Amino acid sequence: MLRVKASKLSYLDDVANYKGALFTGIAYFISGGVIAKVSRFNEGEEVGSYVCEFLPDAVPLISIDTDLLESEDDLEPYLYHDKAFTGLAYDFDGDKCVGEALYRDGILCYEASWYDTGQIATLEILDENLYQNVWWNKDGSYQYVKISEKNSFKLDVRFNEDRLITSVRIEGDYFSRVPFLKEKIRVRFLERRSDICNLELASYLYLAGSGVDDQFLDALETTKGFGGLKKLHVNSSELKGQRLIDLVDQNDLQELLIDDDANKLSEAAGEVKNKYPMCYIEYNRVVLA
Repeated sequence: MLRVKASKLSYLDDVANYKGALFTGIAYFISGGVIAKVSRFNEGEEVGSYVCEFLPDAVPLISIDTDLLESEDDLEPYLYHDKAFTGLAYDFDGDKCVGEALYRDGILCYEASWYDTGQIATLEILDENLYQNVWWNKDGSYQYVKISEKNSFKLDVRFNEDRLITSVRIEGDYFSRVPFLKEKIRVRFLERRSDICNLELASYLYLAGSGVDDQFLDALETTKGFGGLKKLHVNSSELKGQRLIDLVDQNDLQELLIDDDANKLSEAAGEVKNKYPMCYIEYNRVVLA
């Protein structure tokens, strides 16, 4: 969805056009650097006001062009008219809006950016109790998802250029907490353990954290690409030794790397090496022969 300055729209019989075509998208009405309103258009018709669905709060009291903000060496606090700014600041690149940021008392607490097509590119919500950071590709697929609740859980998932998952870190009981946070979490990603089956894995996978246990691995086996797994790196997980052995039995792994400070998987690593001598195995960075 395009996001443009309203001043760049042309009108014919009260119908909005942008670059010769009926405008569908978001338009920003600006006067003296202050955003007077933000409206949604469909086929040239203004259909209502617009507030970004990712915003963590209600519409702030004032919205301005980010060029009006002042700071010393681009550091917080950010000022507007010599006072710490509380409100929403929009970033424009030529005609198009490419970002917005929410400030409280001059401190950045939310930031989103868009590609020039209007597709969401990045989102970061800097809440010390519930941090969220997501990157998207131009086609809307994920690059990176990180969600963490203070003293509770952390989810960190990374994707490669082929949109396949290469890394999953889960600390704490993420899946038990997510249902209670639906009002606050802005990205609907892995809301339930059963959603794991919709993931697609790369041939190399890094798994880490206390939330990576046998139950998680059971769900992961239902994903597309799991059967093509060639290299697995397990770090400080809660996987049981037998479950790890079963995994290797079911897949043609070429490399298995295990970081295990608690030394819970040493016997399993040795058994895997005995059964599959051609599989390259490192246990706590020592190559098993």
